[in-house]
Amino acid sequence: MQANPSIGIDQDSDVSSESSMDDVLGLILANLLKRSNTRGFLSSESAVKSDFVEPGLSGMPDSDEIAGAVYLEVLYLVDCNFFGTIPTSIGNLKKLRILNLRGNNLIDGQVPSSIGHLKNLEYLHLSDCNFFGTIPTSLGNLTRLISLNLSYNNFEGPIPQLFSNFSQLQSIDFSNNQLTGPIPSSLFHLVNLTHLDLSSNNVSNTAELDTFAKLEYLESLDLSNSGLSLTTTNSTPSSFRNITTLRLSSCNINEDLNPLCNLHSLIYLNLSNNQFAGLIPTCLGNFSGSLTMLNLHSNNFSGTIPQTFGYASRLQELDISNNGLQGVLPRSLANCTKLEVLNLGHNFIEDAFPFWLQNLPQLKVIVLRDNKFHGPIEQPRKRLAFTNLHIIDMSHNEFTGTLPSKFFETMPSMVMNDEDKSSLNYMHNDYGYYSVTIMNKGLEMTLIRIITIFKAVDFSHNKFDGNISISIGRLKALVVLNFSGNGFTVSIPSSLVNLTELESLDLSQNKLSGKIPQQLTSLTFLEVFDVSQNKLTEKIPRGQQFETFSNTSYEGNIGLCGLPLSKKCGSPEVAESPSLSSSSSHDFKYKLDDFEWEAVLMGYGCGVVIGLVIGSCVIRRKEKWLVRIFRVKMCHQKNRSNEVRYQHGTR
Repeated sequence: MQANPSIGIDQDSDVSSESSMDDVLGLILANLLKRSNTRGFLSSESAVKSDFVEPGLSGMPDSDEIAGAVYLEVLYLVDCNFFGTIPTSIGNLKKLRILNLRGNNLIDGQVPSSIGHLKNLEYLHLSDCNFFGTIPTSLGNLTRLISLNLSYNNFEGPIPQLFSNFSQLQSIDFSNNQLTGPIPSSLFHLVNLTHLDLSSNNVSNTAELDTFAKLEYLESLDLSNSGLSLTTTNSTPSSFRNITTLRLSSCNINEDLNPLCNLHSLIYLNLSNNQFAGLIPTCLGNFSGSLTMLNLHSNNFSGTIPQTFGYASRLQELDISNNGLQGVLPRSLANCTKLEVLNLGHNFIEDAFPFWLQNLPQLKVIVLRDNKFHGPIEQPRKRLAFTNLHIIDMSHNEFTGTLPSKFFETMPSMVMNDEDKSSLNYMHNDYGYYSVTIMNKGLEMTLIRIITIFKAVDFSHNKFDGNISISIGRLKALVVLNFSGNGFTVSIPSSLVNLTELESLDLSQNKLSGKIPQQLTSLTFLEVFDVSQNKLTEKIPRGQQFETFSNTSYEGNIGLCGLPLSKKCGSPEVAESPSLSSSSSHDFKYKLDDFEWEAVLMGYGCGVVIGLVIGSCVIRRKEKWLVRIFRVKMCHQKNRSNEVRYQHGTR
């Protein structure tokens, strides 16, 4: 029979992001009915024509109509945002070989057991669809499967014993679910398996790495964050003779790393977040012909960085952060001309700034954070240095001196602001996305994926001094700039107004003086602005984003005035005693005020009492004289006082 070219849908057809799965299959089957002797290929890709699907069709056809769809072999509906559940009638597509519903994350419910009727199915991809419940045991009927992908759903419970008769299965991906319990023994009988991913689950038992080595054709193994606790033996390397990708992050491994040294085919090795200790084996640098990614972060390694790392000529990412490494950087790293990410953060490395890395043409991310790097930053020796740099984090070190003006003139990737922002592109290589942890907008953030338009400079918490060079204004693509916790003086350069992409600017805890440039109000993307703990003066600029910043952005600058601070510009400050702190002088003032009022009242009261007593004595002794002179007036006063007392009594 002649195969039909394609039966497809696109965004302009009635089957779109507003369609349920029932509607979709109704349209598919009803249209296939018209060409019941064809083998159909249904795709959502834009290149496929939509006029094969007629408008106005919805609902599921009856059993006679479904009989006309028995020749459908490929059902490919990726990233269509379909909602609802998969109808049980999908089990009637007996000839189906490929079923791919990836990325329809509005689909919910459970995978229907009728899917087990598709015994000709070779590729079943249901990733990122929001399914829940247990993995249906009826999948055990799909003995012709080559690839099974159920990743990024909400499946729970144990992995069922499915795999006893799966002789052709090559790839299993159950990652990013909530699976529990032990790994079924039948999985280790899959003699043709080349890819296994159980990462990001809750499997909670101990296993030997050698157990997985029984899968002799295995090329890629990912058990990261699976819940497994792994042990290794000396026979491990000889068993994994074909392994190229090994991801064992967070597997509670605390044994010797040397058994992995003979895996010469390794391209990607991630052993992060384990309990490895001691020296980093020099053998890891012997994978010069293949290794592109080495991640050892968050272990307990100590000693120096092996010189052999510089011999890994294909290395693209090296992350040895969060360990206890000491000494200087091996200059052999300058040989890693394909290096894109170098993360040395949170160690005890003691060295000068590695300007010799400027010749690495692909270097995008440098993290030296929280080490013992020291000394001044010298003028660059080349007109263009670090030509591809996106992120540089030198914070929490002991760098000193002034920042040379030409330092920021040699980074063309941060100067240029012409990248396409209409689509999201991320830094990656052939084996995954790069990630990094940085300070952004006052918070420590882990960027699981680094978007290519993200540019950041963090020189915070060092010992830099002098003025901030106006050349910083050349880095027009910067999103984050952090110079906090240094000794910068003079004024804030108005050239910062050129950083039109800036979202976070932190200049706090310096010795900056003068006024805040009014021009900075034109930075319309600015979300975080912190100039606290400086010596700034005059009125705080207002307008646009500056209307959103709180007084914490400005605190510690006694010369600043205006909103959002309570201090008004032009109003004198109350002088305080230099010998008292503000709080103690405040308390003293109120205590003094209370004391003064009490003294006045006491004096006034005592004077009245004493006056009455003396007056009474005088009246008694001089009554005749007083009567003669004051009789009328005294009577009048008495009557008036009685009247007043009465009025008070009746109020």
